[in-house]
Amino acid sequence: MKIKKITGFNIDTSDLLATGETREVIVTGEVGAKFILQVIKASTQSFYNFFTKSFDSSFTPNCNLAVEMTGEVFYSNIIFPASSTTDYQVLLLTPDDETEIIQNQKNVEVINKKISQINNVEITFTVSTTNTNTYSSDPPSSNIVQTSSPGSSNDYVNLNYAVTNNSTDANGFGLFVSVASDNVEELTKNGRADHVLFSQSQVTVDGAITAKAVIKLDSVDGLAVGGVLKSISGGSVNTTDPFIKDISKEAKTITLSEPQTAGDGATLTFRNYGSTQIFDSTNLGLANTEARLDVVDVADKRGITKTARADGGATEATDGVSASVALNGTYFIGVGCKVAGPGISGIPTVTAINTASSTAGTITLSSAVGPLKTGQDIVFSNSFSRLKAVCAFNITNYPTSNTSIFLDLDRFITPGTAS
Repeated sequence: MKIKKITGFNIDTSDLLATGETREVIVTGEVGAKFILQVIKASTQSFYNFFTKSFDSSFTPNCNLAVEMTGEVFYSNIIFPASSTTDYQVLLLTPDDETEIIQNQKNVEVINKKISQINNVEITFTVSTTNTNTYSSDPPSSNIVQTSSPGSSNDYVNLNYAVTNNSTDANGFGLFVSVASDNVEELTKNGRADHVLFSQSQVTVDGAITAKAVIKLDSVDGLAVGGVLKSISGGSVNTTDPFIKDISKEAKTITLSEPQTAGDGATLTFRNYGSTQIFDSTNLGLANTEARLDVVDVADKRGITKTARADGGATEATDGVSASVALNGTYFIGVGCKVAGPGISGIPTVTAINTASSTAGTITLSSAVGPLKTGQDIVFSNSFSRLKAVCAFNITNYPTSNTSIFLDLDRFITPGTAS
């Protein structure tokens, strides 16, 4: 009797989604060739039941799919369920000596295809600022967590973070928009939307360096060309925002734009801004980023309104024409605010908050105004008491491990100052 041949066995062996998938098995060979399919789940040592399309804890006859080829190609589907991290073995073997399996031009007894399934990963989005005292809470809003399988895509994420200026004498000088405009606007128009998001990487120095741009590390994993060096443990960063110019994976070295000094074992912290650097450092894909600031309080859109008061001490604008103005509270206004109201000509600006107060402060303007009436309204524009940072984008690829992404408030908002 002529021995029949199985000449091909194919199934997609890329990682399975944690939510489960259906994969097609294709077997090619001669009419009359016989084979058996088995599927084993490694984590539970369970067996695929081809009748129930599920995995059984013990082996039964239904866990063998015995086939005699009636054509040159055989098709079947295997349903892989949702699961935590595990591996599967998809086996093709022959039941007797009447069929042989050919692989790479050799006769083999069995073909074993391995398929891995990986846990869902979490992407945590949070806000970042170096100006924590500027805001009434830190962080100003709860984290947003997005969960999916590694390699999955097309999730739409819309981040919304409302932030409020601290009502304190030390920090209540308003929130200013960090764009080249007097008004809140979409950062997308300035080409900067993509660069308000960053991932953070920390690496360890392998061997002390003194004033060198090339640094050897224990590992260069998680780094990206363009990543900005923000801190060196046990030392300080030379110049503002030096960045990675080159990475050598073989030598485990990076080349920075400016020389640095760091001890052996020092931790370097980098920020990777924008979708390209984020992908290079984490394998998280982001696309179609839009970012803007919204004014939370309607009254703020018209400006911060304060009332003039008479100061019984020094001369100010209710006494006559003066650059000194006494107010019933100075919170949410700072240097650079434009000033408007009755008795105020031109467009003077605030040059100093002399006495910050919730009820009885004084300020200095760039030019004299007045005389003002006690109790009259004065409107200060350019600053805000509350703003909402909005950033929306698509996730085009989930990485294989949990990842944190930060929305950099400092690229949206500049804290107001007293002088």
